Amino acid sequence: MLPPLCTEGHVLVVTSEFPPRGGGSSVTMCNLLSCFDPASFTVAGVASRERRPLEGPAGVRPVPIAVSPGAGGRLAHVAMEAQVPVAALRAASLARSKGACAVVGVYPYVQIIDIAYRAARLARLPFVPYLHDTIAEGMSGRLGARKAVRLHERVLGSADHVLVISDGMRDLYRRKYGVDCTVVRHTYPEPMPADGPEGPGNGAAFWGGLVYTINQCSFARVAEAVRTAGVRLTLATENGREDLERKGVMFDNAGIAPMFTRAEYLKCLGDHSLLVLALDWPDESPVHEEELATIFPTKTPEYLAAGRPIVVHCPERYFLAEFFREHGCGVLVTDRSKGRLLDACRQALAGGGSVRAAQAAALKAARLFDASAVADCLRDRMDRVVGATRGGGGDL
Repeated sequence: MLPPLCTEGHVLVVTSEFPPRGGGSSVTMCNLLSCFDPASFTVAGVASRERRPLEGPAGVRPVPIAVSPGAGGRLAHVAMEAQVPVAALRAASLARSKGACAVVGVYPYVQIIDIAYRAARLARLPFVPYLHDTIAEGMSGRLGARKAVRLHERVLGSADHVLVISDGMRDLYRRKYGVDCTVVRHTYPEPMPADGPEGPGNGAAFWGGLVYTINQCSFARVAEAVRTAGVRLTLATENGREDLERKGVMFDNAGIAPMFTRAEYLKCLGDHSLLVLALDWPDESPVHEEELATIFPTKTPEYLAAGRPIVVHCPERYFLAEFFREHGCGVLVTDRSKGRLLDACRQALAGGGSVRAAQAAALKAARLFDASAVADCLRDRMDRVVGATRGGGGDL
């Protein structure tokens, strides 16, 4: 039997990133919530314009409180903003009807964390934001940046406790804002493999996820290095072929994989001989430097658990580089040298003692994302928050 999300009572989780959407935050929340008794929480989500029913882990039926305006842009932003007050009322009413003891607001979007913040105040419940990105920094230079700054101040000022998804974010919020946060990492829900896959793999390199503003320049360098090494590149991505060609992919050695079930995706990782990660440098991306520096790509735990060699390409000061350096679980390239990237790919593919040691270290590092451990961390924090607000003396 699955444990409750909070032993003190029911929890309302407000999030836009939930199936049928398939982004990184959606994967994170589905994996995490699947660790808990679905009777112990309610998900308030955003329905598609076609009003397809929302779906989630077994037993979870998200309740729509707003409707997605569809594609991005100014009109979509305005349309979503207009729904915030009513959606907050709906979320607060839902919290009351469920007898909720707390509201968790999941941030990958400004409007969603605003809805959760307002709902918690209306229902007079503890408010716990779970930040998958930085708020003010992540929205810097984008539509809604001014609101993000104001909301950032309200969220940090009123939260009963703040949850973040990476150690890099925790360190930034502590250093820059004096806020102590709890890290609730990405969740790997499958049993952790004890050993890596047998054999050298299929000789090809693999990239999972979107190529966009946080990684498109660094990815192009990786794709070129892989091609120069004479290695085929498989991409599991929602990017189309024309878009990828504009971003540097040469399809004489590359191919887009079909959409996977999760089991097929994990098998595909294990079949490949080289897995690649990349984040852009601040001067080649419109994304704020401190947002880039704290990103820990959602696919990383799956890469680690695959037990295959991993090449990581990003600046040395980023948390991603710090993680792989600390755990010794990949081949790092922390400058923009095409020659060093090529050497790193060749080194990883050749195997050798240092690469085999990094593969073993990757399997060990993957245990940090074990579903039961992450779920225990979240439940413990929620118990403390609710216990403290009820006068139970919980230590926040």
